[in-house]
Amino acid sequence: MRVTLLSINCNDRHYSLGTFTLAATARRHLPDVEVRVVNHSVLKTNRHILFDLLSPPSDVYGLSVHHGHGPKVLELLRDLRRLQPHATVLLGGIDAIAQDPRALERLVDYCVVGEGEWAFVHVLKALSSGGKPGPFEGLYSPADLARADGMKLVQHGELDDVPSPYLDGVFDSYDEYPTVYVETYRGCVWDCSFCYEGRGRRRTGGYSMARVHEELRYLLETRKVPQVEFYDTIFNVSPERTRSLLEFLVRHNHGTTFIGEFMLEWLDEELIDLLGKAGFAMMEVGLQSVNEETLRKSGRKVDLARFRRNAEAVLDRTNVNLCIDAMYGLENDAFEDFRATVDYIGTLSGKNGRRPTPILFVTSVHPGTRLYAGGADGLALAGEHGGTVLASPSLTLDDTKRFYELFYGYLFLRGTFPGTMNDLTGALLRHSGLGLSSLYEALARFLGEFPEGRMILEQTEWTDFRASPLLRFFLSTIDRGYLMEVARRIGVDSPEALAEIGGLIARETGDASADPSA
Repeated sequence: MRVTLLSINCNDRHYSLGTFTLAATARRHLPDVEVRVVNHSVLKTNRHILFDLLSPPSDVYGLSVHHGHGPKVLELLRDLRRLQPHATVLLGGIDAIAQDPRALERLVDYCVVGEGEWAFVHVLKALSSGGKPGPFEGLYSPADLARADGMKLVQHGELDDVPSPYLDGVFDSYDEYPTVYVETYRGCVWDCSFCYEGRGRRRTGGYSMARVHEELRYLLETRKVPQVEFYDTIFNVSPERTRSLLEFLVRHNHGTTFIGEFMLEWLDEELIDLLGKAGFAMMEVGLQSVNEETLRKSGRKVDLARFRRNAEAVLDRTNVNLCIDAMYGLENDAFEDFRATVDYIGTLSGKNGRRPTPILFVTSVHPGTRLYAGGADGLALAGEHGGTVLASPSLTLDDTKRFYELFYGYLFLRGTFPGTMNDLTGALLRHSGLGLSSLYEALARFLGEFPEGRMILEQTEWTDFRASPLLRFFLSTIDRGYLMEVARRIGVDSPEALAEIGGLIARETGDASADPSA
């Protein structure tokens, strides 16, 4: 029996750790079954992906749905079913629960909701013996998928019996993917209304520290991978565990850098120092909103004073790129609340002048989340079966239009000044006296005045501009001197200020003679 597992990812630098883990589990329990893992970017045409899936054809196909790529997967399933009418097709991934059961009928045989390793093995064992799989936890027919909405996710408290795709030799794409993904536990201690991760879980499920150390030692010392990104929802979920992991990284790291998501307020002085010593290149933190009522309704909370102290400590005492999330479209959040969150991020800096990197995005609302279930009547979404927020009881359509203008101003700056954006925004804010959101809005207004800028705003999907090589190429051709005109328009006109900004522009381009202030 031949099995092909497919994941469609945000760009060609990403792969699905879950798909490789499924393959490792299948190979350990059914060594005679041939399992192939296929990863593609969302930018690849379905024709290209289909040719790969059918070279050669398989008896079983497993497709993972995540990152909101359900429509693309659905289109691919229609073609796959026409060409492989007798194959068994499974649909899993974090977004499986968000799919429309009616659209999946006659396209998918089984849906897997929650952790999929044991349901996958259950299906393969039944098929390899010539039978059909019986009922199993987390396994649904498309017609029964709606029944899974609101039910507890399949979870395992101990995960050491889940094989490592690295230690088992299933993952063999180190040359293709310089960033390697590692999970040390599953689940989340939060139960956010807009997210699946904590839904129905009583606790997080983890690997033993011995297993985590074994996998990391292999990646750091044997493979010497350039970068490890931790898939954990919160890397520092407990102080003791975090300290143990960071001390291990300090001892065994030989040049690898690390990425992880953190709760900034949960760090202490010792952990911040260990972060710098361990080799963390980037940490992402989910501020989401500065409106306490918004956070309460979402299932979160924040101590803004402690958040600021720790942000400044990370910026002062480490070289870590501190990335801070702000979400548009949260329950109870008005447009001015979102702007206040962006402006708060703009006030953070270390004594050395280092600033955090804002990460702005719009909330996606999908079936299976509390936000969808509780707010469906008051939400207007950009999609028939879930999607991004267009309007809500606290947001008008005009608010959302203003958000996207601000958002594209931010993305344009981020795309044209990837190396100096934070230094430039610091200089522009300091010399203009504006808030960060007003700066992004000024950039958007400037963009809208020119045909090329309007094309970017009106014809380009910028959800993740890094995913599009053509868009990145277009941005690379733009004369960075445009920022001098934006600076003048917002009142930055002193020779000293223009000289500082011109120097930063020249630093981005690497050409001192291109300093537009000269």
